[in-house]
Amino acid sequence: MSISIRPAKQDDLETISSIYYRSITKLCSSAYPAEVIKRWRLSKTAESRTGQVTNKSLWVAQLDDRLVGFLHALEGEIVALFVDPVAAGKGVGKALIALGLEESARPGLPIKVESTLNAAGFYQYYGFVEQRRSVYSHGNNEFDIEVVEMLKAPD
Repeated sequence: MSISIRPAKQDDLETISSIYYRSITKLCSSAYPAEVIKRWRLSKTAESRTGQVTNKSLWVAQLDDRLVGFLHALEGEIVALFVDPVAAGKGVGKALIALGLEESARPGLPIKVESTLNAAGFYQYYGFVEQRRSVYSHGNNEFDIEVVEMLKAPD
């Protein structure tokens, strides 16, 4: 099994939305109430990520030529990292976080992430430290999604 990462293309957006839906439905369901999962998994449309493709801040991971994860990284922040449940535990998250740390790094400044409750341990493994519990600050959600605000000190 070979993992490769490349910039996302407009043609990838429907698959990215499917990964987002499946990841929230399967991987986040142990940490959030069913009502939150139900609303959250439908909160982002494929079209809402068009700007991320245009500004080259959205990346996709492929496992044997199948899209199985994505990363949205900006300077100073990893905004989103989701893996398809069929690829969980196969190194996709590890490959995406490595790129995310590279893409979001700023000399001498920390990197921020708003982690889902179920992924906080993953980010801790990569050097992020919990700052506080909060609600997701990106997007136009009409409901609150509890997150763990985390920072990684500069290397």
